[in-house]
Amino acid sequence: MCCNSSAELGEWFINADGEKERGDHSGNKTEIALLLFCENVGADYQKFREEYIPEDGVRFPFTSSRKRMTSQVDYNGKSYLFIKGASEYILDTCESIHYWDTDEIVPMTQEKKDEINKAIYTMAKGTLRTLCFAYKDIESIPEDAEPNKQGVYDIETKGFKLLCVTGIRDVLRPTVKESVRKC
Repeated sequence: MCCNSSAELGEWFINADGEKERGDHSGNKTEIALLLFCENVGADYQKFREEYIPEDGVRFPFTSSRKRMTSQVDYNGKSYLFIKGASEYILDTCESIHYWDTDEIVPMTQEKKDEINKAIYTMAKGTLRTLCFAYKDIESIPEDAEPNKQGVYDIETKGFKLLCVTGIRDVLRPTVKESVRKC
């Protein structure tokens, strides 16, 4: 989450009243929420970015047509692609599941996929927007690759290991209720 994001959290400062205050965040609200989560669990996203994102690394940004963001991360002498995005798209790219508690990687069976889709449906039914996070090992990125009509590159479409599925609750802006009432 720390490395596969283009958002930035606002800097902390002491205001004129001597109180600690935070500057404005920049970027996509979903990415800001994910970075705030990382911060709340003690992860310094800027440090992770400095250490693990290569200067010439690949980054395919999130767009509404792509429904995903992909970033290269180098760790312990190996390169990986980390992907996050709409669960209905990312889950289909996953060929296996990486269980954190045992560090076991198991094939993505239809039974497992059905179980995950059921969990996604339950979260969505509870008004949560679901995201999947996954990664894969890479040797290199084809330099002459062309995206499909949605802007997705072939390297982003298969071979990933699912890390997690999460749900995010979108907070309605104050003007939404009135807009809906007028309809």
